[in-house]
This record gives sequence, C-alpha cells and structure tokens, in this order.
Amino acid sequence: MKPFYKVILLFLVCFPCYATNIENNFNGFWNSFRKAVLSNDYHSILLLTKFPFKIKSTLDNDEVKIVTQKGFAPIYQRLLAENTGLTVKPQIMLKFIEQNPVVVETWINSDEAVVGVFRFSKVSGHWYFVSGYLED
Repeated sequence: MKPFYKVILLFLVCFPCYATNIENNFNGFWNSFRKAVLSNDYHSILLLTKFPFKIKSTLDNDEVKIVTQKGFAPIYQRLLAENTGLTVKPQIMLKFIEQNPVVVETWINSDEAVVGVFRFSKVSGHWYFVSGYLED
C-alpha cells in the first residue's frame, strides 16, 4: 500500500475515536454542570465557570460585557431563562438542561462547545462555562 493511502486509512480509523473522546470528555463536564444547575448548587456553578465571564448580545455589533464573579448571580439567572434558539417552539435553557443529560457531538470540538446560548471552553485541560448570549 502506498504511504499516502496509509495516512488516509489511519485518519479514517482514528478520527472517529478522537471525536468520541472529545464528546465523552465534554459530556463528563456537562454531567457535573447539569447536576449543579438542576440542584441549584450555585457554589459548584461558580467552580465550573471561568471568570471574567463574557456576555454577548445576540446582535453582532454590540460590545462584549465582562462580568466578575461578584456580579454573576443575576446574569446566571437571566441566562437560564434565555431561549435556547435550538427549537422552533421557544425553550428556555433551564428546560433544555433538564431534558438533555448528554450533548450531541455536533456542538463540540476539541476545545470549545456551544449549547444554546451557553459557550464552554477547554482551558488547561479542563472545561469551563465561559460566556453566554443575552437578548437585551
């Protein structure tokens, strides 16, 4: 077999495993995040969140707002009540989190995941809740 074909074959065999590892890694974090949200464990949410937290508007030209840990509580509550934008019929993020114990891999790449209006990033090997979108 020619070297080029070996590389292609290796990619085809290994990439699905890599994608599954990314998904499993994020879903492990999602499980902890989801448990904290559903049990209203705000302390755990803070530990799973990277500060400064960024709030973006749904309009592209609006400025990014920076939120410290001290000012996060009201923003967090608003984010949970925000429409996911994932379904035809409006659904708030809290309801989405209740109904989805796992996240589909199409929303996840190696160091970033977007779930509705929530954005997560992998920082130094660990996943964190890093930003959200709010309609003004």
